[in-house]
Parts: sequence; structure tokens; C-alpha cells
Amino acid sequence: MELWQTTAQELDLLQQTNQKNISDGQIHDTPRQQLKDQLVQFQQHTHKLQVANQKRESTNQQFLKTLTEQSTEMEVLQGQLSDSVCVCEKASRLQKRLTQAEQKATTATQQLTMLAPQRRRAALVDPETL
Repeated sequence: MELWQTTAQELDLLQQTNQKNISDGQIHDTPRQQLKDQLVQFQQHTHKLQVANQKRESTNQQFLKTLTEQSTEMEVLQGQLSDSVCVCEKASRLQKRLTQAEQKATTATQQLTMLAPQRRRAALVDPETL
């Protein structure tokens, strides 16, 4: 009977120890689970940051491409503007020459108008002067 009581006491002691170990394990599992949850959140945030970084890189590449295209277009337009300025300068010079020619023609017409009566009079006096 004594052996039976000793065995029962040892069994109770083992069960208590087992329960304590289980409780201690659960206590350690809670922080472990919290760490796992934090790790999962960290991994999710890392993934979001990687996706955002890829989008930013893509946007930067598109911006650089657009900037390069616009720079090339600006160079072409500057060349066209230079050509236009040259054409405008030539047109201005031609306009000036045309105005001078018109002024000369007007002056010549006025002189001819003034000379015509004199020539008529001279022709009446001497028909060979025409």
C-alpha cells in the first residue's frame, strides 16, 4: 500500500510538473506567436515597399524617356525657329527693297508727269524732240 501511495504521489507530482511545463510552453508560445505576427507584418510591408519602389522606378524611366523626347523636339523646333528667323529677315529685306522700288517708281512717275507737259510743248515747237 505504501508503494501504491508513493507511486500515486509521484504520479501527482509528474502531472503537476507536466501541467507546469505545458503552462510554461504556452507562456513562451504567446511571445513567439507575436514575433511571428510581427515578422509577417514586416514581410508584408517590405513587399509593399518593393512594389512601390518598382512603380517609382517605372515612373522615373517614363519621365526620363519623355524628357529626352521633349529635349529632342525642342532642338528640332529651335532649328526651325532659326530657319524662320532667317526667312523673316530675308522677307524684311525684300520688303524694304520693294518699298524703295515703289518709292523710286512713284518719284519717276511724278517726274514723268511733270515732264510730259514740257515735252508736249517742245513737240509742238519741234516734232522731232519726241
